[in-house]
Amino acid sequence: MNESPSKPDHEILKAVFDVLKLETGIEPGRIEEAASLPQDSNGKAMEAFRNSVEEGWLCTAESQKIHFHHNGSGQNWPPPADSCPIEGEGISSEKQSVHLRYTGQGWLIQKLRRVESSPNKLGLVTTESLIAHDGKRVLRYEVGWELERIGTHDEWRACRYRFLGFGEIEVRNGYRDIESQQIVQPGSKI
Repeated sequence: MNESPSKPDHEILKAVFDVLKLETGIEPGRIEEAASLPQDSNGKAMEAFRNSVEEGWLCTAESQKIHFHHNGSGQNWPPPADSCPIEGEGISSEKQSVHLRYTGQGWLIQKLRRVESSPNKLGLVTTESLIAHDGKRVLRYEVGWELERIGTHDEWRACRYRFLGFGEIEVRNGYRDIESQQIVQPGSKI
């Protein structure tokens, strides 16, 4: 007899993750698509993305650099309206993550949001920080994890991510900055 394992009880998971959140940052929740907006021209894609995003980054075909935009700073944002976007990520005023991708047939703008986990749709969310290629910015993301059946058991698998904006990261161990050759001390913010 081949019995499938029972799904974890939602209330038990919630209680466990209330404790884990304090120590690990793992929280119950899911990331789901709020909207999918195909665009048939680079001009429409640029306009839709720029009008949706308060803070984010954008890469275009004409430039070999990433354009960053910080809370209305206007620094390197936006690239010219006739630029051809390849990809970008941002956060909207509604705190939805906005993702722009060129698909080969056109452009796709996806809006993702965080929702509560439920007994029928269990999920976990973790927060990750990545240092941008220029070493001057920290990009913050949420990663959504869901149970996936693998053979005879269930595994937590990363299934979606969403951009949260820019932030700081505290240096726990000192290091030497490659460009400036200066020592960055523990406790510093980058």
